[in-house]
Amino acid sequence: MPRPELHTAKGQRRRNALIAAAAQVVADRGYAGVTHRAVAARAGVPVATITYYFSSIDELVLAGVSHNQVAVADEIDRLVSEHLAEGHTAQESCRWLAGVLLSIPQFEVLVNFEVYLNATRQETLRENVTRTLGRFEDVARRVLDGIGAPHPDESAPELLAMVEGFLLHHLCRPTEEDLTKLQRALENQLLIALMSDEDRHRLGQGLLLARGLRQSPI
Repeated sequence: MPRPELHTAKGQRRRNALIAAAAQVVADRGYAGVTHRAVAARAGVPVATITYYFSSIDELVLAGVSHNQVAVADEIDRLVSEHLAEGHTAQESCRWLAGVLLSIPQFEVLVNFEVYLNATRQETLRENVTRTLGRFEDVARRVLDGIGAPHPDESAPELLAMVEGFLLHHLCRPTEEDLTKLQRALENQLLIALMSDEDRHRLGQGLLLARGLRQSPI
């Protein structure tokens, strides 16, 4: 039976409030801790409201985490586009990007990692992770392409993996030096990404020679 309220402004506001509340509860209590009652309380609506807009709690939670991830990716994408258009030195850009990444609200980062963890058990979440990683890699690829990296497609997943690993550690053990540390990590990652295949080979050979080692014939 059609639900006309879904197409009204009030209906959309309520649905959006439930979606936002679901993401908040995932951050507060973990993916497994989401219940109808917890989401309704966070959204400030009766529990029965949820079943009016969503067929199951899983559908609601998936909508919540998906909306959260898309919002984060959209905002970073927008900020990166504006920054690249202004023209900055590589060092300035790394400092700026480190600040942007560390300023992402904690609950949004928590939601992202909750999805990654639980995607090992739920097929629908794995599909979500695939889409999300692709979106974040697109942003990383544009950053790399903007600085002239020769292989942005290959370097983007590496850059993203480093950033997400750093943000996970920052959640668990934040320090006052994290901005400087992330800036340095970004500079190192971008420096490697800027190298040609020949540059990497020469660097590798030089390091081996500096340590008195010889390249293994394979």
